[in-house]
Amino acid sequence: MASDPELSVEQIAAALNCSKRHRYSAFTDEDQTLASHIQNLRLEACVRELQHPMAQTGPITDIALSWGLNSASHFSRVFREHTGKSPGEFRAASPR
Repeated sequence: MASDPELSVEQIAAALNCSKRHRYSAFTDEDQTLASHIQNLRLEACVRELQHPMAQTGPITDIALSWGLNSASHFSRVFREHTGKSPGEFRAASPR
């Protein structure tokens, strides 16, 4: 599950009983790597939560941590790259 902070290519390969190389090669025709795909799944989950009316008051860091993003500064940077806004700006612009 994308919210597992331990989710990695190694863990996926082990669960599917295949090599890491095989997992990486499955993404060679894609625009992103497996690791960036996992990160995008996590970011999209954070986007959905920040848009949800029930998440309008809780700490943004808690949302990031709940989806396996372990560093607030890293989360803020990749979230801005993903959405064009900081997590706080994004949440403030979401309908209440």
